[in-house]
Amino acid sequence: MTTLDTSHVIHAQLEIEGCTAELWLNGIPIMRLGPHTMPLESQAVQQFLVAGTNQIELLVEPGPSPARARTEYRDLTLVDARAVGRLYRFEGGTIPDPEFGERLIDVTWRSGESGSTRESFPRSAYGQAELGAVVPRWSYQDAPILSMEESLVDEADAALEEVAEAFRRGSPAQLLAALEEQQREVLLAYPALTADFIRDDLSLLVTDYHRAKEPVLPLRRDRHEFRLVAGGRMIQCVDDDWKPSLRLVDPDEGNEVPYPLFLARIGGRLRVVR
Repeated sequence: MTTLDTSHVIHAQLEIEGCTAELWLNGIPIMRLGPHTMPLESQAVQQFLVAGTNQIELLVEPGPSPARARTEYRDLTLVDARAVGRLYRFEGGTIPDPEFGERLIDVTWRSGESGSTRESFPRSAYGQAELGAVVPRWSYQDAPILSMEESLVDEADAALEEVAEAFRRGSPAQLLAALEEQQREVLLAYPALTADFIRDDLSLLVTDYHRAKEPVLPLRRDRHEFRLVAGGRMIQCVDDDWKPSLRLVDPDEGNEVPYPLFLARIGGRLRVVR
């Protein structure tokens, strides 16, 4: 039986200067920063780890949209630009600042300094570490490899609509049912959490957003640029503006709130797994 470390939490961090970069963990895009974002992001990522060897990838200056992130090449001259991807282990309850954590992976990409060198982008930098049995084997790891066809997009849209409808109806039970696989594995990733905590948290979320006249923006099929990730076993539901396809509406300010979701075929149907 796998013995999980319940006293630590692992964070991924992405830091940029003068460029745009995505951070991928084990073949899954988890962060993207650029000129119009904060220069540093840190988030707990145990649900994206795997037992054994874990790899992070910096994808620097990806193409203009998710579908073209790796395939549309162009030459750029960047001066004093850099991107840094890190994986840190922190004791539970510790502020996720590098000075308080154990560095597991640290990958840095830097541009030339003179401004006279044109480089071809996108380009990648990698780092990896053996972490042992930090998490169990996830359901998506044994899911079938998918093929991005129209029928798959239809099925993915239907899965997103299940989540959207829970917010429209203000139904915590419906949201819990739609996110059942995801939440089951969240409990495995973060053993300090409880099923009651997750149920209450989701109930509060649904109740809060249901206050908006239209809690969810309509799905835009014409804007979808779903990506196969995690070796083709998972779908990232993302649109051509790099934002998640499912977007809630803040009931107080009216702003759109991205709601990122990843799907995999579990038990013969697409389910939310992250």
